[in-house]
Amino acid sequence: MTTSPDPYLLASTILTPDELPKLALVTYDAASSSTTAANSEHHQPDIVSGSSPPPPHTQRIFVIASNVSLGVEQSCILVVKPRRKDPSTAVLLSVIPILPELKIEIEPQQQGLLTASAATPRNHLPSATTLGLSSLPHTLPKIHTLLESVAPDVFEGKNRVESSNAALKLTLAHGGVSACGVTSDVRGLQDFLSVLRDCLRAAQEHAFASETSHQWMKAYTDDLPHHHHPETPADGGAHKLDTPIFSRFSHSAFLPSPPTSTGPDLQRPASPTAADIRISVGTFNVNGQLPPEDIPSLIGFKKWVRAEQDPDLLVLGLQEVDTSGGAYLYHSPAREDAWTRTVTQALGRRGDKYRKIASKQLVGLMVLAFARVELSLDEVATASVGVGLGGFVANKGAVAVRMKVGERTLCFVNSHLSAFEGLQAMERRCWDWSEIYKRLRFRLEQPAMEDFWETPGNAAAVEKVEEKEDAAEELGGGEEAKENKEMQGVNRFKTAQDVREEVAVEGHDANGTVADSVDAVSDEVNEPKRLSTTIDSPKPQTQVADEITDASSHNIISNWQPSQPPSPPPNSTTFTTATTSTSPPPFTEHPIMDHDIVIHFGDLNFRLDLSHSEAHRLIRQRDYTTLYRYDQLESLRTSGSLFDDFDEGPIGFAPTYKFDKGTDRYDTSEKQRVPAWCDRVLWAVTREWEDEGGEVSATREGDEEKEEEEARKARRQGVVLQAYESVGELKFSDHRPVRATLLVRVR
Repeated sequence: MTTSPDPYLLASTILTPDELPKLALVTYDAASSSTTAANSEHHQPDIVSGSSPPPPHTQRIFVIASNVSLGVEQSCILVVKPRRKDPSTAVLLSVIPILPELKIEIEPQQQGLLTASAATPRNHLPSATTLGLSSLPHTLPKIHTLLESVAPDVFEGKNRVESSNAALKLTLAHGGVSACGVTSDVRGLQDFLSVLRDCLRAAQEHAFASETSHQWMKAYTDDLPHHHHPETPADGGAHKLDTPIFSRFSHSAFLPSPPTSTGPDLQRPASPTAADIRISVGTFNVNGQLPPEDIPSLIGFKKWVRAEQDPDLLVLGLQEVDTSGGAYLYHSPAREDAWTRTVTQALGRRGDKYRKIASKQLVGLMVLAFARVELSLDEVATASVGVGLGGFVANKGAVAVRMKVGERTLCFVNSHLSAFEGLQAMERRCWDWSEIYKRLRFRLEQPAMEDFWETPGNAAAVEKVEEKEDAAEELGGGEEAKENKEMQGVNRFKTAQDVREEVAVEGHDANGTVADSVDAVSDEVNEPKRLSTTIDSPKPQTQVADEITDASSHNIISNWQPSQPPSPPPNSTTFTTATTSTSPPPFTEHPIMDHDIVIHFGDLNFRLDLSHSEAHRLIRQRDYTTLYRYDQLESLRTSGSLFDDFDEGPIGFAPTYKFDKGTDRYDTSEKQRVPAWCDRVLWAVTREWEDEGGEVSATREGDEEKEEEEARKARRQGVVLQAYESVGELKFSDHRPVRATLLVRVR
């Protein structure tokens, strides 16, 4: 049984040094409790029946935090929960200011609804269903009077108990932000409401308002995911209040998206278990611009990174990082450093929990990979390939990073394919994609083979043999033993030259054995020093260009040997070189599809086969479903021509190209390009889970709204898409960034 973490220690992982926790109330997720109650015969949740306690990740902990930096105490309620993967750390769910407009509801599971509103008018008398908690200090009802109406068993007789036979649902709401939890700890709820009443009194006395106070809450609200629409409370819309200033940011600045910007078919994000990791992938064509340092851009970068989701892996792909001519001649780390600093700023106070594990730049392409400090990784490697002008110049191509996490190998490919509209341009993009998957290879060095004579065990054995020979010589072995010793010391291993000399002196034997051995050794030694391949499974040989794997770090002219036909395999290939003192250690090469999971993202440049006017009409109507039917990439994928092994989430955002810089307007230049979803994130699973055993994974959790076949596919693949969206706040480029969140099973 998992031990529940201490709520105050959890709160300390969220609070900044300027705030202090006053009181914490442990409740449980109302949705999971209601589901349990519906399946129970007596319609009572587990937290009441007392059978087995719910898992820690279903807790909803209400923490009253105060700030006195301005000389007067201001308070808010932080709603946190333990992380499913690591219960010792917390995830921030909601931030609710304690202001006079705060709305409070206490609802027994099977009894009537009792509402306590902090916004009750002064002349409104308390009734059986509405009590003013903060109307006037002298009219505030006692907290036990409020609870006695909904949990009378707690106050029956002289002996008061610590919990109620029925669970109570607590709901707090202010503006468009609300949170609720279910608890049977009525004594704890009474203490919580007592402290809350004192904070409400202070808010009334100082006339606190969201426009003039509680600005320190921005340190928390900037990290919130904003999953629900700001005007729709989480309890189903029982009350509609004004949107507070700290949650006024919209889902899309250039075209407001529907309330669920991640698509209607996506399930509610589940927390990863010990068998899962959460991966956040982002792509952005920056059009040669350095990251701006203004506040709106920083907010946009925070939305692109989504540090509040606590991803275990964060992989970002950038295109057109450097469009200068010098980028083709030399590499400068300045731009990589600038983007690394920006990502670190976007991570905010979570920045110290991540480390940069890999990066790769090829002219204008760049991939940056970050991982949580505690995440165990192995076999990390990077690679790149250019497929631009002449098929090799790196104005177009791909950079990639691969790694092993748990039992699965992951490959992240950031590519920039050829541009322009029309059939010929689309065919060129298909060729680019084919070349990337044909030529890009990851090279992993194998452990160097220890020299026989340098191995301690072998050296000791040789010393023992020499000692025995010395002893034999001292005992009178004669000149013959001495000569044998000298011959063994000088020529322990015969070379081809030694054999030739012996043959010249002694000649051939009757059966020609010596001559045959000479030919065999000669052929082996005189063979040119070139790479020789050992293929796991025989496959037909391909083009010479397949030999070139990394255009940025390898010399194409020196490595390309036309007389030697290369044979890159579909699986790993082991390369060895002639055994010399200066030869590098052997290594293996891994193509892209040799990995268990491949995530391909970037500016793929696929367009819409639609007229300019018709595309704009569908965009204004937000009819993205119809617009998606004319997408070139989707047509190629469904027809099996390209990316047929890849999956993509439903697109619920407007096309991300091409915009006038700094505006929300699509291209108004003379070319007036048709808007398109150029920036995409796709994934493929090459090795599915065959058994149903192993550790519990969140990817196995069913979803009634999903079709059965889709749910089975997610369980087999061990990959669940949790978010797929664009970020409209970043307007300094002619593209809009796109991000995706994936829950991946690795054990």
